[in-house]
Amino acid sequence: MTVQAPSKDIFDKTLALLGKKRAVFIPKEGMTEKYGVYRCRKESFIKALLRPKDAKPPEGWEYWDE
Repeated sequence: MTVQAPSKDIFDKTLALLGKKRAVFIPKEGMTEKYGVYRCRKESFIKALLRPKDAKPPEGWEYWDE
C-alpha cells in the first residue's frame, strides 16, 4: 500500500509565507488492499487561509508535515 502526497504548489507557498499550513485528507476507509496507491486530497486554499494560524485542522484531516 502506498499513500501518495499531493505536491506543493504556489498556493502552499503563499500560505507558508503567511505562517499557515494546508491540511490533507488521508483516505483510511477502503485501505484494506495490500497493494495499491491511495491519493491524499488537499484542503481548500480559502479554508486554510481563513483558519487561524495555530488552529487544529478539521476533523479527519491532518497536516502532512506533522
